[in-house]
Amino acid sequence: MLLSALARQVDRPCAQPLASALTEGLADVMIEQDRVVPFPVHQQARLVAELLVERPEIDWDLAEWAEHVHSSARTLRRAFINETGLPFRRWRRRLRLQRSMQLLADGFPVGQAAAAAAYG
Repeated sequence: MLLSALARQVDRPCAQPLASALTEGLADVMIEQDRVVPFPVHQQARLVAELLVERPEIDWDLAEWAEHVHSSARTLRRAFINETGLPFRRWRRRLRLQRSMQLLADGFPVGQAAAAAAYG
């Protein structure tokens, strides 16, 4: 949400210093807490994770993903919680955050980083 809000303000003079501060602050937190997104090992849950890395803009709920990978939503829900420690929605949000942080660190403008990570 924060990156989306900032992306909408990208033309304003205050946006770039704020983006820099945000990038530095979040990068420090990510490094300190070693917040790498864990991937599930369950076959269908892993497939969902890999597809979301390739296409983060897909905003399906767990039932839609379950149908796509020929599983049940309940099985996927358990796999994400048991194998990543996160419910699916939080896992996907963390994946998007990690992707946006990588893009910002690589020098992408805030708007492009937000769009590429599927924020808004």
